[in-house]
Amino acid sequence: VATGLGCQHPDMLLLRQMRLRAACNQASTSAYRQRLQLNNTVHMSAVASKRSSQITEFAQRQLGEDVIDFSAGQPGHDLLPLDLIAAGAAHRFSSEAADPFILQYGPVQGYQSFRKCLASFLTDSTQHRVDPDQLIITAGVSHGIDLAVRRLARPGHQVLVEQPTYFLAGDILRQAGVKMVPVPSIAEGLDVDALQQMLQQPNGPRPKLLYTIPIHNNPAGTTLPLHKRQQLLQLAHKYRFNIVADEVYQLLSFSDSPPPPPPMRAVEQQMLQDGLLPLTDEGGGHAQGPNSVTKQQEPHSMHSSTGPAAAEAEGRSGSESEGQEVVGSKSNIISDYLNLQLPPEDPISAASRVVSLGSFSKIMAPGLRLG
Repeated sequence: VATGLGCQHPDMLLLRQMRLRAACNQASTSAYRQRLQLNNTVHMSAVASKRSSQITEFAQRQLGEDVIDFSAGQPGHDLLPLDLIAAGAAHRFSSEAADPFILQYGPVQGYQSFRKCLASFLTDSTQHRVDPDQLIITAGVSHGIDLAVRRLARPGHQVLVEQPTYFLAGDILRQAGVKMVPVPSIAEGLDVDALQQMLQQPNGPRPKLLYTIPIHNNPAGTTLPLHKRQQLLQLAHKYRFNIVADEVYQLLSFSDSPPPPPPMRAVEQQMLQDGLLPLTDEGGGHAQGPNSVTKQQEPHSMHSSTGPAAAEAEGRSGSESEGQEVVGSKSNIISDYLNLQLPPEDPISAASRVVSLGSFSKIMAPGLRLG
């Protein structure tokens, strides 16, 4: 059903409607706020009761009528776009566009027509060109994190993690067998200066990855400013680690707030074009980041880069992981994801060290399980 929302070019109308539902859209934000404003003639408890009651077999958390539970993270029922999902399903299952093979096992990377439509939507929404061939469709951001970590690191490798961070990230990283190295945060997000000092120490960490939530951090709510993003990218290229940027909230800024910085990958691409980051590695060879050998990064809408890290992870000997227990075995499906070969990129894209994660759970509906 989710595929029907963007599989064919005419369905761009549905994606545009979805964007109207996102908090980043001025009209929807205004309407949303208006809905939240209490009418003088409506009793507050009645409104709260209507918006907080989620007693149903389909809800992860059973929320009663006497409280608004902000810890649940479940949008109100009036924000769930049942009408759009129904329209998408009707279009794909009962119109001229209907095709029984839509119910067949699909390509690991995701349907090409959907990826093209999604790339157009992301390009328009972020003002940063997104190549559909560099998108991988996943079952959500947690799925995307797992894929990126398993592709770009090995058991025993060090992964930098900002503190505090997404509450499920720790379990995902532990199951991948990597060693988490905490990095402190400050009022503006990840403490990039502290990270730089850590990396400069002779006995400091030698990470393969950094996991960060640079936009509207969960749970801290911080957004890393542009100049700090640039500094972080310089460190990633200098010390040769990849950045897994969990950017599921990139489209959820309030319309009357200053616009957020561009996504991490967009910042990096501009720096590469301006010559502020290297297109080659220290040995003079072609820089190969997450996309380079076997790309599998763009979870949810894993925006994968083709940079140095994938090749580094692929070419490392097993010495670092010897004696390390690999937690969990990979199924054939997981192996298909991890071994997915994305098409070659231009030199700038190929030098990228950023994996960008996105999710329809935040801008449309959690039950889609689509990223």
